[in-house]
Amino acid sequence: MYGVWTRAVPWVVLLSLYACSGGLTEEEKVRGVIVEASKRAEEKDLKGFMSLVSRDYADDSGNDYDAIKRMVFYHFMRTGDISVVLRSMDIEVSGEKALAEVNAIITEGRGVIPEDMGGYRFTVIFRKEGSEWKVINAEWKDVGVRGFL
Repeated sequence: MYGVWTRAVPWVVLLSLYACSGGLTEEEKVRGVIVEASKRAEEKDLKGFMSLVSRDYADDSGNDYDAIKRMVFYHFMRTGDISVVLRSMDIEVSGEKALAEVNAIITEGRGVIPEDMGGYRFTVIFRKEGSEWKVINAEWKDVGVRGFL
C-alpha cells in the first residue's frame, strides 16, 4: 500500500500544478494531438487515430477523410509492429488554425529488427473544432532516416 501512495504523490503534485497554471496552451494541446496520433498508430487503433482527423479533411493529393482512413487501415493490416519516434515538432497557432512541422522515424515489421524504417517530414494543418484540435490537411515526405539519427 505504501508503494502505491509513493508513486501517486508526484502525479497529484503535477495535477495540482496543472490546475493552478490555468491549463494547457493551444500549442501544447496541438502537441498532445500529435503525440496521441503516434500512440494510436503504435496501438493500431484505427478508431482512435481517425478521431483526431476532421471529417472535412482534404489534402493536395485528393485524399479526403475516407481515403485517409483506408490508407491507415492498410498500413495497420499489412505490418507487424509499428513504432513511431517523434524527433522534433515546430507548432504555430494562429486563432482557430495551427500548423505543425513534425519529423518522425517510423518502423514497421515483426520481431526485434524492423523490416521497414523511414524518416518522414510531416506538414500538418489543424483546425479547432469545438474544444478539440483536428487534422484538416497533411503532407508527408520520406526524407530518409540518416538525418534524424
